Amino acid sequence: MERIIKPGGKLIIQEINCSLSMQYLLRIMRHEGFDFTINVFDKSIICTDPNDLWSANCAIPNLLFDNKEKFESNVKNFKIIEYSYSEFFTFINSGGVISKTFFIPLPIFLLKIVDQIDILLTKLFPKIFALQRQIVLEKK
Repeated sequence: MERIIKPGGKLIIQEINCSLSMQYLLRIMRHEGFDFTINVFDKSIICTDPNDLWSANCAIPNLLFDNKEKFESNVKNFKIIEYSYSEFFTFINSGGVISKTFFIPLPIFLLKIVDQIDILLTKLFPKIFALQRQIVLEKK
């Protein structure tokens, strides 16, 4: 992003949010883990399991973006200009991305209702329910 984005250019990132619900889901699925103890800004530290190239540390987006001041002091040429949370039931009922899981096909009118419930839950209680986040960065 440093090399290809021009000053004033924007980068939109859609990423997992390691909320309490996501931590619970990750433990149930046993697909990927999370570790909030690492320093993601230290380039000498490996943030995932070096013995498993397909592993992921689902806490990395939280570690990078939860503290705006810390992010901007470590990533000098970018600033966070937008930040939002989304998805709870929609994410859970998506059927998965990497590993297929059970889902319930819903008609559009029910999906719209579920979406409104998700908006309410993620707005009121993002640390508990938000399973996705969107960050917009702008290059200085």
